[in-house]
Amino acid sequence: MTSEFEQFDQTLEPLRAEAGTVQSSLAAARRQIDSDPTLSDEGRREKFSTLRDNAQARLDQLKAAEVKRIQDKITSLERSLFGYTTKTDPNEIISRRDADDRADRLESADDAAALLERAERAGDTHLAQAIVRVAASKGYANVVKAYEDAHPGAGGKISLLSQIQQSTSQANYLMGRTYAYSARGI
Repeated sequence: MTSEFEQFDQTLEPLRAEAGTVQSSLAAARRQIDSDPTLSDEGRREKFSTLRDNAQARLDQLKAAEVKRIQDKITSLERSLFGYTTKTDPNEIISRRDADDRADRLESADDAAALLERAERAGDTHLAQAIVRVAASKGYANVVKAYEDAHPGAGGKISLLSQIQQSTSQANYLMGRTYAYSARGI
């Protein structure tokens, strides 16, 4: 069975596949240019430089599309989990803003777990949501799990949000994305 995260990651594959095609085409063009006896070394460099710049422009578009899809999914999940229930109640707006400010200052999983426990005990929904939003982005798995246990209906979305945020901020993912959308090494 494919996890929700794997399903989401598969939606990015067409972008990555197209990037691979752009890179392969550029590599083939380079071989063709390098083997063209009618071009001088300077002519080869100029011709390839133009092709590489065009390929890099397309790769940059594909990378931006991947980043946008990831951010759109994160935003969608956050809105469905933590979105405002009313747009006109100034008290709710102030409560959410204050809860977000307080949660953003959390510096450890232990602090987040303790504050989440107090928020849940007091029935402070806005603070609990703000804490789990921060916990998901910082990888505080025990805090996310505690929230999931208390709110089973939100569990799958919170897990997916946390997985996306954690996996897309890891160094190996960032390096792989940089390589996948680069024409510089060709």
